[in-house]
Amino acid sequence: MSRKTKTSSAKEDAKPALVPKLRFPEFKNAGEWSVKPLGRAAENLDNRRRPITSSDREAGDVPYYGASGIVDYVEGFIFDEALLCVSEDGANLVARTYPIAFPISGKTWVNNHAHVLRFANPCTQKFVEVYLNSIKLDDFITGMAQPKLNKAMLDKIPIPYPEVPEQHHIASCLTSLDDLIAAQTQKLEALKTHKKGLMQQLFPSLAGASSSNAFETREQDAPTTLP
Repeated sequence: MSRKTKTSSAKEDAKPALVPKLRFPEFKNAGEWSVKPLGRAAENLDNRRRPITSSDREAGDVPYYGASGIVDYVEGFIFDEALLCVSEDGANLVARTYPIAFPISGKTWVNNHAHVLRFANPCTQKFVEVYLNSIKLDDFITGMAQPKLNKAMLDKIPIPYPEVPEQHHIASCLTSLDDLIAAQTQKLEALKTHKKGLMQQLFPSLAGASSSNAFETREQDAPTTLP
């Protein structure tokens, strides 16, 4: 074996295996994950996007999506299928106040501030959505005053890729957790509303009382002096 071949073999042996720390029991011996650039994992439909200025929008019931979600409702639609949107620009790419990857389905309209991706498998779409929302994308974002994730950089983002059955298990698990979080969030908001209502009832309002009446100590209310 030549020295060059030995060196290459040594490098391969030293390369850490691409496997997650936590894995479902049925996939413990399934082998390593592969890595695909996002441009190979999904079909990009950006060329079908059409922005509409607010003055030209005709009000309707079709969601009109921008970089971080729904910004309006319009007549007509561009897409009518399950797709994944990824923010193209805006401060949220860095701040991450809202998810940068979000699913859309049914009749929708998307402007030019969100990339549109189509996946061959629904569980792959969910898998990629969760992964993109869990990592920093600083190395792929350009611009300081106005952060931007252009198509060329989007296509380069590496995605760790298990086989479809494992993707399905991961996507199902995370979807269940999302549903649970949404349900608990609704309960929390209901409790906050309930608490606010109780506070309004448990404390008297001083709005109708004058400051003199509010703080005046009447003679009959004065403490009794002990002999």
